[in-house]
Amino acid sequence: ETAGQTVFHFHIHLIPRYRDDGQTIGWKPGSPSDEELKALAGEIRL
Repeated sequence: ETAGQTVFHFHIHLIPRYRDDGQTIGWKPGSPSDEELKALAGEIRL
């Protein structure tokens, strides 16, 4: 309720990108291990 919201929800921000816009994502792409995926799935199910 910090933001005056009483219903838990999820949202994302979509930022338009253009070729050679000079912006970076800030993380390197990669694939998590099966163990990392299971841990994350457990947290999401809470």
